[in-house]
Amino acid sequence: AAFELQHRMDARKSLLDSASGFVSGFFQTKGLNLLLAIAAFVVVLVTLRVIGQKIVDPFRSRSRLAFYGRLLGVIFQIFAVVVALGAMILTLFSVSDWVLLVVVLIFLVGIGWASANMLPRFFEQVRVLLNLGSVREGERVIFRDLPWLVRSLKLYTELVNPRLTGGLLRIPVNDLIGLHSRPLGKEETWFPCGEGDWVLLGDGTRGKVQSQTPDLVHLTLPGGSEKTYLTPDFLAQAPQNLSKGYRARIVFGIDYAHQAVCTTDVPVIMEKKLREGLLRWLEPKELRKIVVQFREAGASSLDYEIQVDVTGSADEKYEDLHRALARLLVDACNENDWVIPFTQVTVHDAA
Repeated sequence: AAFELQHRMDARKSLLDSASGFVSGFFQTKGLNLLLAIAAFVVVLVTLRVIGQKIVDPFRSRSRLAFYGRLLGVIFQIFAVVVALGAMILTLFSVSDWVLLVVVLIFLVGIGWASANMLPRFFEQVRVLLNLGSVREGERVIFRDLPWLVRSLKLYTELVNPRLTGGLLRIPVNDLIGLHSRPLGKEETWFPCGEGDWVLLGDGTRGKVQSQTPDLVHLTLPGGSEKTYLTPDFLAQAPQNLSKGYRARIVFGIDYAHQAVCTTDVPVIMEKKLREGLLRWLEPKELRKIVVQFREAGASSLDYEIQVDVTGSADEKYEDLHRALARLLVDACNENDWVIPFTQVTVHDAA
């Protein structure tokens, strides 16, 4: 009995030895067969896709045959998947691994059953790939609150925004379902500003654009501080691009004591004073136009509207220009003994 017990104890393996033996046996039989089947699937799929690309590209390069190229491309993609699955099944059949063959077939049947509810979405994807859907190649689409040009429609579609750094997205065609594109206009704006431009935002922030990407817009404010916006939030601020030129507007009032000359001498003198003063501070080419007009007879003052248009090269002088207008108008009043009613100086911003 003692000898039999010792014999059984010697023959027993540890848990680690049993697990190692199981893993080793699996990779020598089932695992090896599974790897061969997966390798066959990948090799056939990649090979057929490369061949299909070589055949389809000449059709896509010709505008008249572009549709047939897309149709042929979709057929090739479906054909490549079907043949690759056939290669996997044939590999398992050739090594007589019936267990794995049955498991793979059950798995494929399960995928097919689960995909039955996705057929409408699948057909919509096929329509998009054929350039027959709601999003079409060469058109403009809004994706994640930003405008994009649909450069190419493939399983991974390329979207481009030429005004953004890193403005190239590769997204699966599935993400385009539910979106709508439209033809491009003659002068489409892809982003309201560029790097190096000065902008004025709806929240009052004024700064120079240092970088703009599909994710973030980075501004440097006067004085050197920095501020960063999410790109959709930046657009929501309706940025005004000062580097394209802008208008400074001010409403200025004088006393009713000067009513006799309010529509004749006063506008001429104001315009002359503004032109002389601004040209000492601005370059002649930066000053586009000065307009001084009598606006209205207010409750306690005779009001004038002054508009000064400047070029984009004066973008950094936005705030200084408004202060200069008020200062020059006060100087004109002092030189001509015009009385300024209390609380009648009002500054306004205008595009």
